[in-house]
Amino acid sequence: MNYIIQSPNKEVSLEREEVIKDKFRRFEKLIPGMLRCDIVLRMEKNGEQNSFIVEGKLMVPGNDLFAKEQAASCEIAAEIVCVDLENQ
Repeated sequence: MNYIIQSPNKEVSLEREEVIKDKFRRFEKLIPGMLRCDIVLRMEKNGEQNSFIVEGKLMVPGNDLFAKEQAASCEIAAEIVCVDLENQ
C-alpha cells in the first residue's frame, strides 16, 4: 500500500507520520483493492489555539473516498477522518 503524506505548512516528524499511517492501515483489510492513500496535514492558528486539519483520500477502483476534519490534535482529526471514510 502506498501512503503519501503531505504537510504544506509544517514539517511532520517521522513518529507522527507513523501514528497517522497506523490509523489508515485499517483500510488495507477493509478494502483489498485499494491503490493509494493520500493524507494532507495542516495546522492553523485560531487566535491563541492551534487547530489541525486532516484530509484523507482513498484511491479505490471505481470510486475515490474523501474525508476532512478539524480537531485540537492531529491524531484526533485523523481518527475522525478514518471513521468518516469507514462510513462511506
